[in-house]
Amino acid sequence: MEERLSIELDGTEVDYRVRRSLRARRVRVIMSVTEGLVVVVPHRMRIPTPPPILIQEREWVLRQWNRWGARVRRERGLLLPGDLVPVDGRPRTVLYGPQGSARPLVTVDDRSLWLRPQPASPREAFRVVCAWLRDTARCRFLAAIDDLDPEGRFRFSRITVRDQRTRWGSCSSRGVLSLNWRLIMAPPDVLRYVVAHELAHTRELRHSARFWAIVEEVCPDAQSHRRWLGDHGHELRL
Repeated sequence: MEERLSIELDGTEVDYRVRRSLRARRVRVIMSVTEGLVVVVPHRMRIPTPPPILIQEREWVLRQWNRWGARVRRERGLLLPGDLVPVDGRPRTVLYGPQGSARPLVTVDDRSLWLRPQPASPREAFRVVCAWLRDTARCRFLAAIDDLDPEGRFRFSRITVRDQRTRWGSCSSRGVLSLNWRLIMAPPDVLRYVVAHELAHTRELRHSARFWAIVEEVCPDAQSHRRWLGDHGHELRL
């Protein structure tokens, strides 16, 4: 049986569940992806409300609660001030700027992503930021192609910016390059690597030795960037 309760920690109201377990030998607190904060208690143990462990571990609890809350909001298409959005491999804190521009405007600095004017709702903020990320990604893809292939040696028909769930990019037999807009969240060199990878496919569709030789010629650090995507690609999400 689980109880749904809440506690205020440093001005933040945190919801939690109390789960009694026959196998537990001590009280512990966990963060469940689906349930949020859970205090696991041995089946017959009596504990006060709120459980002292939440106060003892308040810093960890607040950090996990904020991360979990942001994840849930993103899945629901919501974005609030204070949420983090990665851009160019660095997390930027979402902030609302003063009223000014009549149309939505997004700007970034070293630490922040500013939305001006203040969005009408968290859902509108999410939509505006996603649109900005897509547009910015397209600009970066085109700039990367110009930089990697200034002489136009690689022939392709067009570029599409997509939201592939399992790929960072692809190249069709007709020379259509499809690139994932989430790459704007990765470090710039990683984005360049994916562009180089797909350009190489315009000459060799298979992942053959010849293909990898072309990639290495265009992007000498390709393997390290490929490893980065393998290790951190799951973090590139809104």
